[in-house]
Amino acid sequence: RSLDFPTTPNAYQAVNLGFSDAFITKLTMSHIISGRVLDGGGVPVSGAEVVLSDGASLSSVITESDGAYEFSHLREGGSFTVSAFKPHFTMAPASQSFSNLNSNQTLDFVATATDAPFFTISGQVTNNTIGLAGVTMTLGGSQSGVRITDSNGLYSFEVPGGGNYTVTPSAAPFSFDPPLLAVNNLAAPRIGNFAANRHSLVVTNVNNHGA
Repeated sequence: RSLDFPTTPNAYQAVNLGFSDAFITKLTMSHIISGRVLDGGGVPVSGAEVVLSDGASLSSVITESDGAYEFSHLREGGSFTVSAFKPHFTMAPASQSFSNLNSNQTLDFVATATDAPFFTISGQVTNNTIGLAGVTMTLGGSQSGVRITDSNGLYSFEVPGGGNYTVTPSAAPFSFDPPLLAVNNLAAPRIGNFAANRHSLVVTNVNNHGA
């Protein structure tokens, strides 16, 4: 097994059965989507959240002083949507999709300041009343985003007013009550707290070597 080659689950042999074995791996091409977030004068914008969706999950990066972002190791042939957000700014384009990705792509966003109202959706994730760190909080609906709860289990999103949003927590081996928070026509700050319940893990050996 090599860290340089991805493998499928159970792509290993637990014992030596006394004969030669062959393992086959398939290499696939990967590509990059990158760009910058700039204001109308071409000045880099820091602190913007750029979000990549592959249709099943989200990942995000925050721009620094150069306004740059990059998503690498994107599978060839995949479909991805990239969007950018920053409180008290609008972005053009709001998002862009790349279908059947077969080369590196560049996408820049132009940020324009706005006086439209923004509000926070925030709260705490606890386990037995104690703040739970490391929980992935996924924002969906009118805006996408990802946060990881801090050492006190806290998270926060600042989003445009009037939108419809969901916040969904996820972390193994926990389930959450409620499973998600739904907010419609956001018109004021909203608090969404979650209680995490730990599940016991049962480990089984699905391989049967010669038994």
